[in-house]
Amino acid sequence: CDTDTTWKFVTGGGSSMQPGCYYKQPSKTVECGGPFPDWNRDIWGEKNREAGTSESKCLARKKPHDMHCDTDTTWKFVTGGGSSMQPGCYYKQPSKTVECGGPFPDWNRDIWGEKNREAGTSESKCLARKKPHDMHCDTDTTW
Repeated sequence: CDTDTTWKFVTGGGSSMQPGCYYKQPSKTVECGGPFPDWNRDIWGEKNREAGTSESKCLARKKPHDMHCDTDTTWKFVTGGGSSMQPGCYYKQPSKTVECGGPFPDWNRDIWGEKNREAGTSESKCLARKKPHDMHCDTDTTW
């Protein structure tokens, strides 16, 4: 696909998390502590980089945070309002590609992944679609 996509898992229930920017960090690092296996609020990013104001600003924190902390984190943005999206696995693809179509500037449901890889049953199965999708589409996605 030679493009970047963004992936999102939508649960059936409402989130108990406050609106803002969150990350998970699988291991302890010298610079940033951890591990943080549960969603951890990005207080520094919200205060210094407006990470709590939009999904794009929140997700943009991943690369500098991971470089600073020498780790590989997972990020998500929680909005203040309820989602109108049905539960399932979704992705965004900003440009058109020969193999994968598009562009998909809004959340596009991963129908194939839900039907063939159970991507709609859990966040981990949804986000696990990143690597095979990237290989099929010849791209490097962010999520």
